[in-house]
Amino acid sequence: MIHVSETGRSIALLNARHELYTNLYREFDKRIVDAMTRVPREEFVDPAYYASSFKDSAQPITGYESSSISQPSTVARMTQLLDPQEEDIVCEIGTATGYQSAVLAQLSKQVFTVESIPELAYSAEQRLQRLNYRNVRVIADDGSRRFSPPEFVDKLLITASVFPSIQVGIYEILKPGSVCVCPIGGVNGENTKCDLVKMIKTDNGMTIDTVLPGYRFIPIEGAYGWSSYIQGFINHANADFYESLGYQKKVSASTEE
Repeated sequence: MIHVSETGRSIALLNARHELYTNLYREFDKRIVDAMTRVPREEFVDPAYYASSFKDSAQPITGYESSSISQPSTVARMTQLLDPQEEDIVCEIGTATGYQSAVLAQLSKQVFTVESIPELAYSAEQRLQRLNYRNVRVIADDGSRRFSPPEFVDKLLITASVFPSIQVGIYEILKPGSVCVCPIGGVNGENTKCDLVKMIKTDNGMTIDTVLPGYRFIPIEGAYGWSSYIQGFINHANADFYESLGYQKKVSASTEE
């Protein structure tokens, strides 16, 4: 059996890091990639996938099939679309391990990041504090709906696919002029491609600025998540079925104990 030394692993990781960022600099703004180079991605990757820290691919999180760490090029794309500025208050939905939060922290004044899985929220908070990201606040909550704080934000980044409706509760956190970047569609997660969309909040609602097709994200869940919307459609279809046949359906109490 051939054993790879720690030095060999370190060199391989450094080479992979150099190759990744060299490629990212060719495609994305220097300001965005510079921020990514200052974040030790290997600290945010599941230890089981440490050797793959700088591959341009999404990384799973052991024990949490509904969460993952987005691939670096997707992080760069979403961050560039969002265009965070040094005085911006930014909200991120879907903390996972905190990698995207750390990138945003390099570019903005304050980051609020929301994670619906309490254990992930706690571990991300501990990791971000250990790495001295003092302008990031982790919130364990349902990121699909309106929550507090903050009252309003300048930029909103959602890292799970959102149901195609402008009634999604989290949009209420946006004030006129605010920017939202999120994946739209993709109910089947990895099996369905969705659009990466940049929207701008106006006095009259939301307007679309950019649509980039061909991305894969895990569907968002919660009060305004995919399951809730689909259940609503099922309920309406069920009611329409009986109404179309002229049948008055009566709801009776269950006889089950």
